Amino acid sequence: MKKERSNTKILLIDIQFYESLNEFEYQFGETITYKQMEQRSYIDFKEIMFDSICRDIKFRKFGRLGKILTIKAEMLKNEIEKFRQLLESDRIQMSYGWIISNVTLIKDEKINEKNSKFKKLSTKEFEDDEDDEEDEIGVDEIDSFDDF
Repeated sequence: MKKERSNTKILLIDIQFYESLNEFEYQFGETITYKQMEQRSYIDFKEIMFDSICRDIKFRKFGRLGKILTIKAEMLKNEIEKFRQLLESDRIQMSYGWIISNVTLIKDEKINEKNSKFKKLSTKEFEDDEDDEEDEIGVDEIDSFDDF
């Protein structure tokens, strides 16, 4: 198993088909499903990143909202800069018209803080107390890619 890399930053990268789902069905019909195409594009994206930047980058599927797949990537600062250059030069070309629609940089300190709060909450018994504080990630805790 690989050693964890220290000093990584977390990026959330959204990929999606460049058009609507109706256009997807029109182009591909019943020959391939959206999920199959999404998986192929995810693999293409990882291969591009591994070949262009570094094979040590960790990628995970983070979530899906409608037709958008969010990928969580843990990268070093210099890898983020190389990724930014690839985006700016439009050198990330995935199969079948999939595109990167959004990139978000998340501050590590905020995630560690939220994770430690979650661990504390998960170890004690839950009570139905109305005075409990809700623990949600706020907008101010997420930086945009441009602010890096």
